[in-house]
Amino acid sequence: MEQEDRPERRRSRSRHPVRDQLCSRCGELLGREEMALHALRKKSQLAKFGLAGKRRPLLKRKGDGS
Repeated sequence: MEQEDRPERRRSRSRHPVRDQLCSRCGELLGREEMALHALRKKSQLAKFGLAGKRRPLLKRKGDGS
C-alpha cells in the first residue's frame, strides 16, 4: 500500500484546542456558558474514574476491602 492510498490519520485534539470550543452539530463557536457546561461534563466524566478532584469513583477496585 502506497503512502497516497492511506487515509489521513486524525491528529490529537491537544494540537487543536479550538475544536473543543466548537458546536459538534453546526461548527459555531460556543458561548461562555456552553464552554463552562462542557468543562463541567468532562470533569464529571473524569470523576467517575477517580481522575478529577475530590469526588469518589463510582466503581471500586477489585480486592479493595473498603
